[in-house]
Amino acid sequence: MGLRRLLRQAKVRLDARTFQQYGLARFDVEAVRDSDVVIAAWPKSGNTWMQCLVAGLQYGVDSSNAPDRLIQTLVPDLHQNRTGVVMSDTMVFKSHHMPQPQFRRVIHLVRDGRDALVSYWHFRKALGYTGSMSDLMGETDKVYANWWEHTKSWKTNPYGAEVLTVRYEDLLGDPQPQLRRVAKFLDINCDDERLAQVISTSSFSRMQKREKKQGWDNEVWPKDAMFVRRGVSGAFLDEMSPEDIAAFETRCGDVLQDMGYGLSSQDR
Repeated sequence: MGLRRLLRQAKVRLDARTFQQYGLARFDVEAVRDSDVVIAAWPKSGNTWMQCLVAGLQYGVDSSNAPDRLIQTLVPDLHQNRTGVVMSDTMVFKSHHMPQPQFRRVIHLVRDGRDALVSYWHFRKALGYTGSMSDLMGETDKVYANWWEHTKSWKTNPYGAEVLTVRYEDLLGDPQPQLRRVAKFLDINCDDERLAQVISTSSFSRMQKREKKQGWDNEVWPKDAMFVRRGVSGAFLDEMSPEDIAAFETRCGDVLQDMGYGLSSQDR
């Protein structure tokens, strides 16, 4: 299906003049404009969920039915979409990058690093990773770094970006006030009814149903694996060994506590 037809069917709110002005563009770190917003998060921290929420806020998309290609068009992934169409004067991009000079407005989405590690391990396993969770904990990706380095870098904010920090757990537990903060940051006026609608159409149950029905616009992702897996808070307690939990907390207990997460050793 052509892009314009896809947009029309989804009843996407577009400024036609903006669409005609910018058209096709290169999407990478250097192409991010001062007016754009970047959703910066370590992998498996609710990044795709936030993509869907923003698509609903900014363009009125019902993400429970929208094809992934449409979501990726409206809120492009800087690691996946090398070229795309500039849809507005303020584009929102998804990224796992650490701070970059070009990122002037940022939604820093942070999730309890233990839960994020568990989810990232399952993600990597689906793509063929054979290491243990302990092995993954010891890796440092050149782009993503590890959870604690990534989180500290955005907390430090070395380039003085305008940063809105949103905790995954707060968004999960009481989504409306958190989404209202996001809308305000994006200069989007919306009432409680619209916020509730966006939250409802982007719920995990609906995202899972959409995944089972439509899959993802990603040739690498295996069709027999679920990308939207559990989406709960505290999953690490029954998916990480006590030894791995202790090792993680030894490495970055200070970062966990700085972001408002308790140490499990204090609960035992």
